[in-house]
This record gives sequence, C-alpha cells and structure tokens, in this order.
Amino acid sequence: AREIEIKRKYGLRSLSALLEEKWRKLSELKEQQLRGKDVRRYSIQRAEDEVERARARIEEFKRRMVLESSLSLVPPNVIGIAIVKPAQTGSEEGFAESSEIEKIGMEEAMKYERMQGRNPEDVSEQNLGFDIRSSGPSGVRYIEVKARASSGSIALTPNEWIAAQRFREKYWLYIVTDAASNPKLHCIQDPIAKLKPREEIRVVKYVIPEDEWRKASQT
Repeated sequence: AREIEIKRKYGLRSLSALLEEKWRKLSELKEQQLRGKDVRRYSIQRAEDEVERARARIEEFKRRMVLESSLSLVPPNVIGIAIVKPAQTGSEEGFAESSEIEKIGMEEAMKYERMQGRNPEDVSEQNLGFDIRSSGPSGVRYIEVKARASSGSIALTPNEWIAAQRFREKYWLYIVTDAASNPKLHCIQDPIAKLKPREEIRVVKYVIPEDEWRKASQT
C-alpha cells in the first residue's frame, strides 16, 4: 500500500507538471495572437490537443491507481463498514456561480477600471488566463475577475495561475463579493507573491481560502 501511495503521489506530480507546461505553451500562443503576431491556427490547435492528451493521461493514471490499490493477495478481513461520499464538485464547494453573478462581477470590475481612468477591454472569451486587459497611464493590468453571490473561497484554473506567474505585478485578481445584493470589490496585485493556494491535483485548480485573499486585498 505504501509503494502504491508513493507511486500515486509522484506520478500525479509529474503528470500535473506536464499539464501545466502544456497549458503555459497554449496560453503563450494565444497571448501572442492577441498582440497581433502571426500565429497559425494549426499551432494553437496542436497546443490544445496536447493539453487534452496531458489531462487524459492524468485521468488514466488515476484509474490505474484505483485498480492497483484494490488488488489483494490475501483473503479480505471485514472489520467495519464505511460510507464513501463523492468528492465535492466546484459547485458544492461554492466555487461555481451563475452566469448572472459572473456578469455582475465583470460589470463591477469594468466600472471600477473606468473610474480609475483606465480603459478596460473584456477578453474573457479568449481563454487567456485573465478576463480584462486594462490600459492606462501607469501601464497595463491583466485582471482575472471572480464573483461570489455572498463570499467564500475562490479557485483559479491552471491557465489563470500560469498567467499570474507570467505577468506578476501586472496581474490583478478582482474578487467581487455579495454580488447578489451589495457588490464589494477586492483588488489583489500579484497574487503569486501574496497568496498561498491549496493545489487540488484531482481537478487541477488552485484554491484560495477566503481569509487568505481578504488579507491580501488592497480594497
């Protein structure tokens, strides 16, 4: 059992690193395309396929680990009964929000940027690792918006976390709480330096508890 656990731990770590590398490559290509560089659609498609293959390898590895852990060379000895509940999904943990809540979050972020004298552009449909690119006298901000109906933890995707690593102080996390009633905006610059998320390899996301992002918020 210990050997299987070691194999599972380091195997997942290796495959997750591979997936992150493929995500980084794809994100770089899309960012180059956004900046007007000549990037062939074939290159982006190939990078997207590599991401999917890396994700499929993780799922296949996890299935193999489940099978290996279920094998036994001795007769079973029943000592009790346990009820195993499915792992929580993003919605159950409160990460997922309705499209209406997300829309409110984007509106609050765009409004704030205009009030600060910057020119925000909605790029949320381009899968760049951020939702808004906002330009102003002090430079460009790459903004990822997370909206919550009330409050709680948030989760960043690998693509968003890679973008945060690339842009560092130019990358901002805008968290809108109480979006369903009285929206409040919390701004965090360079989340890589200020936050310590819990990485969930099962679904490859970076979970940031509410108390963590509130401590780092500048508003």
